[in-house]
Amino acid sequence: MKFKIEKAKFLEGLASISRILAESDKRELTLIAEAMKDSSVESSASFRNGLIVRNHVGDNGDCPYCGGEVETIYDGPDLEEEVYFCRRCKRQIENEILDCKLYEISERAVADFVGNAVGEHYAQHSEDRTYRIGKIFGKDAFFSVRPKEGFFNSHTEDTIVILCDNSTVPRGWVNDTCKAVMFAELFYVKPGCKDIRIAEDVMAKLKPKEVRLRFGKNRIIHERRDLWLSVIMNILAHPYSGKDFRNGRLTGAAALYWFRKVCPGFKMSARTLSRDMEELRSYKKDRDTYDKHEPVLRELLKFVADPSATPKRREEISANISEQLLKAKAETERNGGEMVELPQTGWAVGADGHSERVLATSGESIYKQVGLAIDKMRSVGEHAA
Repeated sequence: MKFKIEKAKFLEGLASISRILAESDKRELTLIAEAMKDSSVESSASFRNGLIVRNHVGDNGDCPYCGGEVETIYDGPDLEEEVYFCRRCKRQIENEILDCKLYEISERAVADFVGNAVGEHYAQHSEDRTYRIGKIFGKDAFFSVRPKEGFFNSHTEDTIVILCDNSTVPRGWVNDTCKAVMFAELFYVKPGCKDIRIAEDVMAKLKPKEVRLRFGKNRIIHERRDLWLSVIMNILAHPYSGKDFRNGRLTGAAALYWFRKVCPGFKMSARTLSRDMEELRSYKKDRDTYDKHEPVLRELLKFVADPSATPKRREEISANISEQLLKAKAETERNGGEMVELPQTGWAVGADGHSERVLATSGESIYKQVGLAIDKMRSVGEHAA
Protein backbone atom coordinates (compact mmCIF):
# COMPACT_ATOMS: atom_id res chain seq x y z
CA MET A 1 0.00 0.00 0.00
CA LYS A 2 1.16 3.53 -0.77
CA PHE A 3 1.18 6.20 1.91
CA LYS A 4 0.80 9.94 1.85
CA ILE A 5 1.56 12.12 4.87
CA GLU A 6 -0.04 15.49 5.59
CA LYS A 7 0.82 17.81 8.45
CA ALA A 8 -1.89 18.35 11.04
CA LYS A 9 -1.59 22.13 10.86
CA PHE A 10 -3.12 22.06 7.40
CA LEU A 11 -6.31 20.30 8.53
CA GLU A 12 -9.44 22.40 8.07
CA GLY A 13 -12.12 20.54 9.96
CA LEU A 14 -14.73 18.49 8.12
CA ALA A 15 -13.73 19.92 4.74
CA SER A 16 -10.33 18.24 5.13
CA ILE A 17 -11.95 15.00 6.30
CA SER A 18 -14.06 14.94 3.15
CA ARG A 19 -11.16 15.93 0.88
CA ILE A 20 -8.74 13.36 2.26
CA LEU A 21 -11.31 10.57 1.89
CA ALA A 22 -12.07 11.69 -1.65
CA GLU A 23 -8.38 11.78 -2.61
CA SER A 24 -7.58 8.44 -1.05
CA ASP A 25 -8.30 5.05 -2.54
CA LYS A 26 -7.51 1.44 -1.64
CA ARG A 27 -3.94 1.82 -2.88
CA GLU A 28 -3.06 4.88 -0.82
CA LEU A 29 -3.57 5.79 2.81
CA THR A 30 -3.26 9.40 3.97
CA LEU A 31 -1.61 9.77 7.37
CA ILE A 32 -1.83 12.96 9.41
CA ALA A 33 1.36 13.88 11.28
CA GLU A 34 1.48 16.10 14.35
CA ALA A 35 4.42 17.01 16.55
CA MET A 36 4.52 15.16 19.87
CA LYS A 37 4.09 18.33 21.90
CA ASP A 38 0.99 19.46 19.98
CA SER A 39 -2.58 18.27 20.60
CA SER A 40 -4.79 20.03 18.04
CA VAL A 41 -5.86 16.76 16.42
CA GLU A 42 -6.95 15.01 19.61
CA SER A 43 -8.81 18.08 20.82
CA SER A 44 -10.77 18.38 17.59
CA ALA A 45 -14.43 17.41 17.10
CA SER A 46 -13.38 14.97 14.36
CA PHE A 47 -11.15 13.03 16.74
CA ARG A 48 -13.68 13.16 19.59
CA ASN A 49 -16.33 11.72 17.28
CA GLY A 50 -14.03 8.98 15.97
CA LEU A 51 -13.65 10.26 12.42
CA ILE A 52 -9.90 10.61 12.97
CA VAL A 53 -8.14 7.77 14.81
CA ARG A 54 -4.61 7.22 16.09
CA ASN A 55 -2.24 5.29 13.84
CA HIS A 56 0.55 3.59 15.80
CA VAL A 57 2.66 2.37 12.87
CA GLY A 58 5.41 4.91 13.49
CA ASP A 59 5.57 4.57 17.26
CA ASN A 60 8.89 3.77 18.91
CA GLY A 61 10.84 5.37 16.11
CA ASP A 62 9.71 2.86 13.48
CA CYS A 63 8.98 3.77 9.87
CA PRO A 64 5.71 5.76 9.78
CA TYR A 65 4.88 4.25 6.39
CA CYS A 66 5.27 0.55 7.05
CA GLY A 67 6.52 0.05 10.63
CA GLY A 68 9.87 -1.24 9.45
CA GLU A 69 13.26 -0.58 11.04
CA VAL A 70 14.69 2.88 10.41
CA GLU A 71 18.33 3.22 9.47
CA THR A 72 20.33 6.41 9.93
CA ILE A 73 22.70 7.36 7.11
CA TYR A 74 25.11 10.25 7.33
CA ASP A 75 25.26 12.40 4.24
CA GLY A 76 26.66 15.73 3.09
CA PRO A 77 30.19 16.95 2.39
CA ASP A 78 31.35 16.36 5.93
CA LEU A 79 28.92 13.48 6.69
CA GLU A 80 27.19 15.70 9.24
CA GLU A 81 23.69 15.47 7.77
CA GLU A 82 21.51 12.66 9.09
CA VAL A 83 19.18 10.99 6.57
CA TYR A 84 16.68 8.35 7.59
CA PHE A 85 15.77 5.36 5.43
CA CYS A 86 13.47 2.42 6.03
CA ARG A 87 15.12 -0.92 5.43
CA ARG A 88 11.77 -2.55 4.59
CA CYS A 89 10.06 -0.11 2.19
CA LYS A 90 13.31 1.64 1.10
CA ARG A 91 11.76 5.10 1.60
CA GLN A 92 13.49 8.19 2.89
CA ILE A 93 11.74 9.60 5.95
CA GLU A 94 11.57 13.33 6.52
CA ASN A 95 13.16 14.41 9.80
CA GLU A 96 10.12 16.37 11.00
CA ILE A 97 7.84 13.36 10.52
CA LEU A 98 9.90 10.66 12.19
CA ASP A 99 9.09 11.81 15.73
CA CYS A 100 5.46 12.76 15.06
CA LYS A 101 2.22 11.22 16.26
CA LEU A 102 0.33 9.79 13.31
CA TYR A 103 -3.42 9.71 12.66
CA GLU A 104 -5.67 8.47 9.89
CA ILE A 105 -9.25 9.12 8.83
CA SER A 106 -11.57 6.15 9.28
CA GLU A 107 -13.94 5.81 6.34
CA ARG A 108 -16.01 3.27 8.27
CA ALA A 109 -16.30 5.64 11.25
CA VAL A 110 -17.45 8.49 9.01
CA ALA A 111 -20.12 6.24 7.48
CA ASP A 112 -21.26 5.15 10.96
CA PHE A 113 -21.38 8.77 12.09
CA VAL A 114 -23.57 9.79 9.14
CA GLY A 115 -25.87 6.80 9.69
CA ASN A 116 -26.31 7.64 13.36
CA ALA A 117 -26.78 11.37 12.74
CA VAL A 118 -29.32 11.40 9.91
CA GLY A 119 -30.03 7.78 8.98
CA GLU A 120 -31.45 4.84 10.87
CA HIS A 121 -28.44 4.26 13.16
CA TYR A 122 -26.56 1.84 10.94
CA ALA A 123 -24.23 1.92 7.94
CA GLN A 124 -24.43 -1.20 5.78
CA HIS A 125 -21.61 -1.53 3.27
CA SER A 126 -23.35 -2.04 -0.07
CA GLU A 127 -20.63 -1.54 -2.69
CA ASP A 128 -17.21 0.02 -3.17
CA ARG A 129 -16.96 2.92 -0.68
CA THR A 130 -20.76 3.21 -0.45
CA TYR A 131 -22.90 2.52 2.63
CA ARG A 132 -26.65 2.25 2.98
CA ILE A 133 -27.85 4.22 6.02
CA GLY A 134 -31.61 3.58 5.86
CA LYS A 135 -34.15 6.23 4.90
CA ILE A 136 -34.34 10.02 5.10
CA PHE A 137 -37.76 11.60 4.52
CA GLY A 138 -38.94 8.27 3.11
CA LYS A 139 -36.13 8.08 0.54
CA ASP A 140 -33.37 5.46 0.39
CA ALA A 141 -30.27 7.10 1.86
CA PHE A 142 -26.59 6.36 1.33
CA PHE A 143 -23.20 7.66 2.38
CA SER A 144 -20.53 7.34 -0.30
CA VAL A 145 -17.02 8.67 -0.72
CA ARG A 146 -17.28 8.75 -4.49
CA PRO A 147 -20.22 6.83 -6.04
CA LYS A 148 -19.55 4.97 -9.26
CA GLU A 149 -21.67 5.11 -12.39
CA GLY A 150 -23.42 1.88 -11.48
CA PHE A 151 -24.78 3.43 -8.29
CA PHE A 152 -26.59 6.19 -10.17
CA ASN A 153 -27.84 3.79 -12.85
CA SER A 154 -29.46 1.58 -10.21
CA HIS A 155 -30.87 4.41 -8.04
CA THR A 156 -32.94 6.65 -10.28
CA GLU A 157 -35.68 7.78 -7.91
CA ASP A 158 -36.37 8.43 -4.22
CA THR A 159 -32.66 8.45 -3.32
CA ILE A 160 -30.49 10.67 -1.14
CA VAL A 161 -26.70 10.28 -1.22
CA ILE A 162 -24.30 12.08 1.12
CA LEU A 163 -20.87 12.11 -0.48
CA CYS A 164 -17.33 13.43 -0.24
CA ASP A 165 -16.73 13.86 -3.96
CA ASN A 166 -19.57 14.86 -6.31
CA SER A 167 -17.54 14.73 -9.51
CA THR A 168 -19.19 11.45 -10.57
CA VAL A 169 -22.81 12.63 -10.17
CA PRO A 170 -24.32 12.50 -13.67
CA ARG A 171 -25.86 15.67 -15.05
CA GLY A 172 -29.61 15.56 -14.53
CA TRP A 173 -29.53 12.89 -11.81
CA VAL A 174 -30.36 15.41 -9.09
CA ASN A 175 -34.06 16.26 -9.33
CA ASP A 176 -37.23 16.38 -7.21
CA THR A 177 -36.81 12.79 -6.01
CA CYS A 178 -33.01 12.32 -6.08
CA LYS A 179 -30.68 14.46 -4.00
CA ALA A 180 -26.88 14.61 -3.60
CA VAL A 181 -25.31 16.63 -0.78
CA MET A 182 -21.70 17.06 0.26
CA PHE A 183 -20.72 15.69 3.68
CA ALA A 184 -18.88 18.91 4.60
CA GLU A 185 -21.99 20.97 3.74
CA LEU A 186 -24.47 18.87 5.69
CA PHE A 187 -22.30 18.76 8.83
CA TYR A 188 -20.30 21.51 10.51
CA VAL A 189 -18.39 22.26 13.69
CA LYS A 190 -19.35 25.44 15.49
CA PRO A 191 -16.26 27.44 16.58
CA GLY A 192 -15.27 26.46 20.09
CA CYS A 193 -17.62 23.47 20.04
CA LYS A 194 -16.50 19.85 20.31
CA ASP A 195 -19.65 18.44 18.70
CA ILE A 196 -20.46 17.99 15.03
CA ARG A 197 -23.81 19.50 14.09
CA ILE A 198 -26.26 19.20 11.23
CA ALA A 199 -26.79 22.20 8.97
CA GLU A 200 -30.57 22.48 9.21
CA ASP A 201 -30.88 24.66 6.11
CA VAL A 202 -29.07 22.05 4.03
CA MET A 203 -31.15 19.26 5.60
CA ALA A 204 -34.32 21.17 4.72
CA LYS A 205 -33.34 21.12 1.05
CA LEU A 206 -33.56 17.32 1.13
CA LYS A 207 -37.24 17.42 2.07
CA PRO A 208 -39.81 16.80 -0.68
CA LYS A 209 -40.75 20.08 -2.31
CA GLU A 210 -44.15 18.91 -3.52
CA VAL A 211 -46.87 21.23 -2.26
CA ARG A 212 -49.67 19.36 -0.52
CA LEU A 213 -52.84 21.12 -1.60
CA ARG A 214 -55.87 21.47 0.61
CA PHE A 215 -59.42 22.09 -0.57
CA GLY A 216 -59.85 25.23 1.53
CA LYS A 217 -58.49 27.13 4.48
CA ASN A 218 -60.47 24.88 6.87
CA ARG A 219 -59.34 21.66 5.18
CA ILE A 220 -57.46 19.15 7.38
CA ILE A 221 -56.97 15.42 6.99
CA HIS A 222 -58.94 13.28 9.42
CA GLU A 223 -56.60 11.99 12.12
CA ARG A 224 -58.05 8.44 11.90
CA ARG A 225 -58.29 8.28 8.13
CA ASP A 226 -55.68 5.55 7.69
CA LEU A 227 -57.20 3.54 10.56
CA TRP A 228 -60.55 3.70 8.78
CA LEU A 229 -58.93 2.47 5.58
CA SER A 230 -57.44 -0.46 7.49
CA VAL A 231 -60.75 -1.29 9.19
CA ILE A 232 -62.77 -1.16 5.97
CA MET A 233 -60.12 -3.31 4.29
CA ASN A 234 -60.59 -5.95 7.01
CA ILE A 235 -64.40 -5.78 6.91
CA LEU A 236 -64.32 -6.42 3.17
CA ALA A 237 -61.93 -9.34 3.65
CA HIS A 238 -64.71 -11.12 5.59
CA PRO A 239 -68.20 -12.22 4.46
CA TYR A 240 -70.95 -9.60 4.55
CA SER A 241 -72.78 -9.47 7.90
CA GLY A 242 -76.19 -7.75 7.87
CA LYS A 243 -76.17 -7.13 11.63
CA ASP A 244 -73.32 -4.64 11.17
CA PHE A 245 -75.56 -2.25 9.23
CA ARG A 246 -78.73 -0.23 9.75
CA ASN A 247 -80.52 1.73 7.03
CA GLY A 248 -77.68 1.03 4.62
CA ARG A 249 -74.97 2.34 6.93
CA LEU A 250 -72.31 0.80 9.16
CA THR A 251 -73.37 1.22 12.78
CA GLY A 252 -71.16 2.82 15.41
CA ALA A 253 -71.27 -0.38 17.48
CA ALA A 254 -70.14 -2.51 14.54
CA ALA A 255 -67.39 0.00 13.73
CA LEU A 256 -66.19 -0.18 17.34
CA TYR A 257 -66.11 -3.99 17.17
CA TRP A 258 -63.94 -3.89 14.03
CA PHE A 259 -61.66 -1.16 15.37
CA ARG A 260 -60.96 -3.22 18.48
CA LYS A 261 -60.40 -6.30 16.33
CA VAL A 262 -58.02 -4.53 13.96
CA CYS A 263 -56.42 -2.17 16.52
CA PRO A 264 -56.07 -4.00 19.87
CA GLY A 265 -56.31 -1.58 22.78
CA PHE A 266 -58.46 0.94 20.86
CA LYS A 267 -60.06 3.13 23.55
CA MET A 268 -62.62 5.33 21.77
CA SER A 269 -66.39 4.91 21.83
CA ALA A 270 -69.01 3.93 19.27
CA ARG A 271 -70.35 7.49 19.37
CA THR A 272 -66.93 8.86 18.40
CA LEU A 273 -66.77 6.49 15.43
CA SER A 274 -70.29 7.46 14.34
CA ARG A 275 -69.16 11.09 14.40
CA ASP A 276 -66.06 10.08 12.41
CA MET A 277 -68.24 8.56 9.69
CA GLU A 278 -70.28 11.75 9.41
CA GLU A 279 -67.10 13.83 9.14
CA LEU A 280 -65.69 11.52 6.48
CA ARG A 281 -68.91 11.56 4.45
CA SER A 282 -69.56 15.29 4.21
CA TYR A 283 -68.67 18.84 5.23
CA LYS A 284 -71.18 21.54 6.09
CA LYS A 285 -69.78 25.02 6.48
CA ASP A 286 -72.51 26.16 8.85
CA ARG A 287 -72.01 23.17 11.15
CA ASP A 288 -68.45 21.88 10.97
CA THR A 289 -65.35 23.73 12.11
CA TYR A 290 -63.04 21.77 9.83
CA ASP A 291 -63.44 20.05 6.49
CA LYS A 292 -62.41 16.43 7.13
CA HIS A 293 -64.46 14.72 4.43
CA GLU A 294 -62.76 12.06 2.32
CA PRO A 295 -64.49 11.25 -1.01
CA VAL A 296 -62.73 7.90 -1.32
CA LEU A 297 -63.73 6.80 2.18
CA ARG A 298 -67.29 8.03 1.62
CA GLU A 299 -67.61 5.74 -1.40
CA LEU A 300 -65.96 2.85 0.44
CA LEU A 301 -68.42 3.22 3.33
CA LYS A 302 -71.22 2.97 0.77
CA PHE A 303 -69.67 -0.10 -0.80
CA VAL A 304 -69.04 -1.93 2.47
CA ALA A 305 -72.76 -1.64 3.28
CA ASP A 306 -73.87 -3.04 -0.09
CA PRO A 307 -75.25 -6.58 0.41
CA SER A 308 -75.26 -7.25 -3.34
CA ALA A 309 -71.45 -7.08 -3.65
CA THR A 310 -70.05 -10.53 -4.36
CA PRO A 311 -67.37 -12.06 -2.11
CA LYS A 312 -64.93 -11.90 -5.02
CA ARG A 313 -65.63 -8.22 -5.53
CA ARG A 314 -65.22 -7.50 -1.81
CA GLU A 315 -61.84 -9.27 -1.81
CA GLU A 316 -60.70 -7.26 -4.84
CA ILE A 317 -61.62 -3.96 -3.20
CA SER A 318 -59.94 -5.07 0.05
CA ALA A 319 -56.72 -5.84 -1.83
CA ASN A 320 -56.84 -2.45 -3.57
CA ILE A 321 -57.33 -0.67 -0.26
CA SER A 322 -54.28 -2.46 1.09
CA GLU A 323 -52.23 -1.16 -1.83
CA GLN A 324 -53.57 2.38 -1.38
CA LEU A 325 -52.90 2.27 2.36
CA LEU A 326 -49.27 1.29 1.84
CA LYS A 327 -48.81 4.15 -0.60
CA ALA A 328 -50.49 6.62 1.76
CA LYS A 329 -48.18 5.58 4.61
CA ALA A 330 -45.11 5.86 2.37
CA GLU A 331 -46.17 9.35 1.27
CA THR A 332 -46.73 10.36 4.89
CA GLU A 333 -43.22 9.21 5.83
CA ARG A 334 -41.82 11.03 2.81
CA ASN A 335 -43.66 14.17 3.89
CA GLY A 336 -41.95 14.26 7.29
CA GLY A 337 -44.76 12.47 9.14
CA GLU A 338 -47.57 14.75 7.94
CA MET A 339 -50.44 12.89 6.30
CA VAL A 340 -51.08 13.70 2.65
CA GLU A 341 -54.26 13.75 0.61
CA LEU A 342 -55.51 10.51 -0.88
CA PRO A 343 -55.52 10.61 -4.67
CA GLN A 344 -59.01 10.89 -6.04
CA THR A 345 -59.31 7.27 -7.11
CA GLY A 346 -62.02 4.71 -7.38
CA TRP A 347 -62.28 1.02 -8.09
CA ALA A 348 -64.12 -0.37 -11.08
CA VAL A 349 -64.49 -3.71 -12.88
CA GLY A 350 -63.02 -3.81 -16.36
CA ALA A 351 -64.24 -5.74 -19.36
CA ASP A 352 -62.27 -8.82 -18.29
CA GLY A 353 -63.95 -8.84 -14.88
CA HIS A 354 -60.88 -7.71 -12.95
CA SER A 355 -60.85 -4.82 -10.53
CA GLU A 356 -58.83 -1.80 -11.54
CA ARG A 357 -58.11 1.49 -9.83
CA VAL A 358 -58.77 4.53 -11.99
CA LEU A 359 -58.32 8.25 -11.43
CA ALA A 360 -61.50 10.20 -10.88
CA THR A 361 -61.98 13.89 -11.63
CA SER A 362 -63.83 14.36 -8.36
CA GLY A 363 -65.08 12.40 -5.41
CA GLU A 364 -68.58 12.34 -6.86
CA SER A 365 -67.43 10.61 -10.04
CA ILE A 366 -65.58 7.73 -8.43
CA TYR A 367 -68.23 5.17 -9.29
CA LYS A 368 -69.71 6.96 -12.30
CA GLN A 369 -68.76 6.00 -15.85
CA VAL A 370 -65.37 4.54 -14.89
CA GLY A 371 -66.45 1.09 -16.03
CA LEU A 372 -67.44 2.46 -19.42
CA ALA A 373 -64.10 4.27 -19.73
CA ILE A 374 -62.17 1.06 -19.04
CA ASP A 375 -64.33 -0.90 -21.49
CA LYS A 376 -63.69 1.71 -24.15
CA MET A 377 -59.92 1.62 -23.61
CA ARG A 378 -59.85 -2.16 -23.78
CA SER A 379 -61.97 -2.15 -26.92
CA VAL A 380 -59.54 0.26 -28.61
CA GLY A 381 -56.62 -1.95 -27.54
CA GLU A 382 -58.23 -5.09 -28.95
CA HIS A 383 -58.90 -3.44 -32.33
CA ALA A 384 -55.35 -2.12 -32.47
CA ALA A 385 -54.02 -5.63 -31.81
